[in-house]
Amino acid sequence: MRFKEFDKLPTISVEAIEVQGHVRLLVEGKWIDGRYKQNIRIDRDAHFSEVGADNVHAHVYGRHDRNNALVAVRQSGKSSHGLTGVLHKKDAEALRAQGINVPQSGVIEWVPLPSDSNLILFEKAL
Repeated sequence: MRFKEFDKLPTISVEAIEVQGHVRLLVEGKWIDGRYKQNIRIDRDAHFSEVGADNVHAHVYGRHDRNNALVAVRQSGKSSHGLTGVLHKKDAEALRAQGINVPQSGVIEWVPLPSDSNLILFEKAL
């Protein structure tokens, strides 16, 4: 193979993370279609089982940017990785079809509050 043909070969990358002092292979999940083609990645939590995460979580991406998830949601419907937001209807439907408990509102939230605070929430139908 000529040198100039190397740029046409696929790139293979292996990622590892550190979890509680141990290096773990980061095994990512499958891509599914939401509002865009393959903009949702469903992960099994093999790389977060040590910290008690749900069995499944999903990263929802925009049309072109696969490096920065817009929203991450656990199987329980709560936010993962601190990424919150409102899911597009097609993204929410795709996640529900995978067994993720997305609220009907499509709102994925995670808000830490002080234990002595008072908060009143009003929900408006979308």
